[in-house]
Amino acid sequence: MYEILRHEINSIKRVYSYMEETDKQIAQKTMKKAFSRIGWAMTALIAVTYATQFGLSRLMKYYIPQFLNNEVFWWILATIPLYIFGLGVLLLAVRGMPAAKMTEGKDLTAPQIGALTCITLALSVAGGIATLILNGILGLIKGSPVADPSSTIENMSIIPTFLVVGIIAPVVEEYIFRGILIDKLRAYGEAICVFASAFLFSLLHGNSYQLISTFIIGAVLAYVTVKTNTIVYAILIHMSNNILAIIAARITTTQNVFGAAVFSVFTMALIIAGFVFFGLSIKRISLDNGRNSISVWERLRVFILSPGVMVYTIINLLLIVFSIFFVS
Repeated sequence: MYEILRHEINSIKRVYSYMEETDKQIAQKTMKKAFSRIGWAMTALIAVTYATQFGLSRLMKYYIPQFLNNEVFWWILATIPLYIFGLGVLLLAVRGMPAAKMTEGKDLTAPQIGALTCITLALSVAGGIATLILNGILGLIKGSPVADPSSTIENMSIIPTFLVVGIIAPVVEEYIFRGILIDKLRAYGEAICVFASAFLFSLLHGNSYQLISTFIIGAVLAYVTVKTNTIVYAILIHMSNNILAIIAARITTTQNVFGAAVFSVFTMALIIAGFVFFGLSIKRISLDNGRNSISVWERLRVFILSPGVMVYTIINLLLIVFSIFFVS
C-alpha cells in the first residue's frame, strides 16, 4: 500500500514538473517572439533611415548639387530620415504589441533632477575614458587614429546645433528608447527595460566613440523612466547633457581662455558632484523584475539571442567596423 501511494505521489510530482516546464517553455517562446519583434522593428527603423538618407543625397546630387555643401541640407539629412520616416516605421512595426499597465510613478524634485543630471554626466565621463582606451587599441590595429564623427559639431552653426542636438534629438530619442520600447518591454521586468533600452540606443549611434557612453547614459535614463513612469525627466536630463556637450565643444574652439577655464571648473564640479551622488545612491538602486519562472539572466539571454535583436546587432556592429576602418 505504501509503495503504491509513493508511486502515485511521484507520478503527480512528475506531472506538475512537466506542466511547470511546459509553462516555462511557452513563456520563453512568447518572450522571444516579443523581443524579436522589437529587434525587427529597430532593424526596419535603421533600414528606412539609411535608405531615405541615401535617396535624399542622390536627389540633391542630381537636381540641386550646390545644396550638398549647405549645412542646412546635412541637418535635414541627419534628422528627417530618422525622426520622421524611421520613427513612423517603428510605430507601425510595434503597433498591436501589448503594453503593461502603468502604475503611479515617483515624482522628482528639481534638486533630484539636477543630481541625476550630474550622475549621468559623471558616468558618461567614465564611459568616455573607457572609450579613449578602446579607440586607442582600435587605432593601433588600424594603424591610424579612429575618426570621431561627433567632432564635426564644433564646426556647425550654433542655432541649428542647439535646436537639433540640444532639443529635438533628446525628445525624439527618449520617445523611442524610453517611451515606445519600455512601454512594450515593461511586462518582462525592469532589468530587461533598462538593458534593452540602453543596448539598442548605444548601437544606433553607429560608431565606437559613442558606444560605451551612450549605453551608460541610456541605462540611467531608462532606470529613471521605469521608476517615474514618464519620459519627461529623461528628456530633461538628456537635454541638459547634450547642451553641456555643445557648450564644451564651442568653448574649446574659442580664444576666450578665461571663459574656457571657468566652464572647465564648472563642469569638473558637476562631474565630482555626480560621482558623489552616485556613491550615495548606489545602495538604493533596485529593479522590480516581477514574478516570473524565468530568471533575469535567462530573460537577458533570450533577448540577446532573439533573431530580430541579433540582426539589428550585427548590422550596427558592421556599421561601427566600417566607421572605424573606412572613415577618416
